[in-house]
Amino acid sequence: MCAAVYIVSTVTGYVLTSALLLKCPTLLHWRKRERFLSRHISHRGGAAENLENTMTAFKHAVDIGTDMLELDCHLTKDEQVVVSHDANLKRVCGVDAKISDLAYACYSLLMRKALFQHLTARGIQVYIWVLNDEEDFRRAFDLGATGVMTDFPTRLKEFMDRNGISKPQ
Repeated sequence: MCAAVYIVSTVTGYVLTSALLLKCPTLLHWRKRERFLSRHISHRGGAAENLENTMTAFKHAVDIGTDMLELDCHLTKDEQVVVSHDANLKRVCGVDAKISDLAYACYSLLMRKALFQHLTARGIQVYIWVLNDEEDFRRAFDLGATGVMTDFPTRLKEFMDRNGISKPQ
């Protein structure tokens, strides 16, 4: 009988305390002051208005007053962060490969002529950086890059002059 009273009183006390704290949580914790409220959130920077997860999309969303940018990140095999909604590159690049299975340095898989043509057709300029040798310059321009950023501007100018790549008018 004594043990039963002890168990019933303990369980009753637990249930009543739990119910009280559920209804009045500030008895244990002060309500935190909300410093930031977000009402306007741009999914992937505004995926229907710009190419998703790009600085152009993010800048546009910020310019029109969005409170928050949503984006998804994945880790490559060598633990580099890549901004991409999909874990697989099929939809955005036409390559059936998981980001987590690829090394970040495997950019040749991401730089595809079809992707550059798709972007260019949408009026999006494609700049590649930082390329510093002729093989990379050639590959970028062959794929359809609008421009190349380099640490060696003289080397790039000489390459462009030799290969008849002119400045835009």
